[in-house]
Amino acid sequence: MYSNHELSYYGPIQLGGQTFNVLFDSGSDVLWVPDTTCNSSECNGKSRYDVAKDLTFIKNTSFAIYYGSGQVSGAGGYSNLTISDLTIMNQYFGLASLIDFQPMTFAPWGGIFGLGRGQSALTLFKQQGLINSSQMAFKFGRDNETVSHFTIENRDLIDHTASKDNGTCKGTIQIGDWILGLSFLKNVYSIFDVDNSRIGFAALNTNVTT
Repeated sequence: MYSNHELSYYGPIQLGGQTFNVLFDSGSDVLWVPDTTCNSSECNGKSRYDVAKDLTFIKNTSFAIYYGSGQVSGAGGYSNLTISDLTIMNQYFGLASLIDFQPMTFAPWGGIFGLGRGQSALTLFKQQGLINSSQMAFKFGRDNETVSHFTIENRDLIDHTASKDNGTCKGTIQIGDWILGLSFLKNVYSIFDVDNSRIGFAALNTNVTT
């Protein structure tokens, strides 16, 4: 998992064999990536999903999602989703053709992997027997010497040394969503238990090196 100056954390996934760097978002349950038809400036330099290259794609209804900092819309469909060594069949996702989402304009990621409460990929991981419980955990690196981790159940899917920060902290705790400040999250292991609608925290073991 990579750090964008500790303002956001992102990593690679595959949809129908095509690779995208996506932002991991615990505050939504929608997965979307830019489509080849996207002409928005936010899509410049980003990987775009090409339906013609995915034989597993099944078209569905349109999708739209609204964030506090913008909105995204386009077609919707199903394909195979791979993250690390886990692959699930028929994951719903949005093919974003209209993107009005300023945070993505200069970001190194293009697309959002919603992991919040609802019908997120965690639900399919469990339904298809790849995991026993819908739990995910994050450990955010603080500098170039610290590794960031994204874990589903007990499987460490993405780990990578984070880039050094400029000292800026952002974030808040918002009622109704899982949105927590990085100044807090960087000091704990955070475990999101979707099955029981709860979050757990554990102190970092500073004596262990990775």
